Amino acid sequence: PLISSFSLPGQEGSTVFRNDSIFIALTYGTPMEALIASFVVSPATKVFAGEAPVLSSITALDYSMPLGLDVQSADETAWGHYVVIVSHANARISALDLSELSIDENLPAGSTMGTFHTTDADLDSHAYTLVPGEGDEDNTHFYLVDSLLVSQESFDYESESSYSIRVRTDDADGSTLELSFTININDRNDAPHIEEQFFDVDENSQAGTTLGTITASDEDEDQVLRFHIIAGDPDQAFHLDSLTGLLRVNKQELLDFEKNPQFTLRIIATDSGSPPESDTAVVRITLIDHLEGSLDLRGQHIDENMPVGSTIGILHTTDSDLGPHGYTLIAGEGDADNGLFYL
Repeated sequence: PLISSFSLPGQEGSTVFRNDSIFIALTYGTPMEALIASFVVSPATKVFAGEAPVLSSITALDYSMPLGLDVQSADETAWGHYVVIVSHANARISALDLSELSIDENLPAGSTMGTFHTTDADLDSHAYTLVPGEGDEDNTHFYLVDSLLVSQESFDYESESSYSIRVRTDDADGSTLELSFTININDRNDAPHIEEQFFDVDENSQAGTTLGTITASDEDEDQVLRFHIIAGDPDQAFHLDSLTGLLRVNKQELLDFEKNPQFTLRIIATDSGSPPESDTAVVRITLIDHLEGSLDLRGQHIDENMPVGSTIGILHTTDSDLGPHGYTLIAGEGDADNGLFYL
């Protein structure tokens, strides 16, 4: 006597007959108690669960534990024995979530932005993968460490404010789910940027003389930058307007080329963000040396009819710098006869 087919309500897939065992998988969560089987047996045979006869499509039995069925031939001389083993099929993944859908700009590469969580009724463990498909445009900007989503780079809100990725979750038992996620970049206060700058000014320039304007940039719109000298000018030879960045001479007597031909200031630029950010740079001020003294010609007469090449006099410079001096005939007021002489 044989059972040639056997099925239960809520069954997924086909019934498996293996030797004297019958294997059936039910949809996850389907109750196993009081199920009525549909089965086909050899003609005129009877099926028993214990001593009670079982009628196809009528008798409700409990399949929560392996259930033994006995089959008796029509002439009651032969018996067959089966064990029905019922289990739940793998639960289908029902949802995929990411704990955080945004990350601050300017965080370093390798920052963790969120954790993936899979909703799965049978509590399987899950693997996560960045996969191609709809919404995968920015997969390369991230990577996964187990269920953690990690940044490949530091993000800049002003360059790109959101990214799209596609992720698959897999329970290793055949159930998967793919979804796209939009990752938003949170705008945070960016530090201003100030570069090294150079200025020239005449030595002994009067207080109030303008050297130029200190400049800096900031990626954030509507930021107000303020400037301050934080090093290199202990005696306050210069004044820096904190709001405009205008740099002026403050003390004329300190601009002496012979004592200090160059000043090296360190400037800080601070923005109005919350919290405020800043950047610093070196500003180099070079003094232009000027003659400090007088120029005289010793000997300003020459007799007529003297030959070409005759010496008329000697130029003499009075200069507190005590350095050697060179002399040149130049164009300008009073140069009408320069061509008649040489030095």
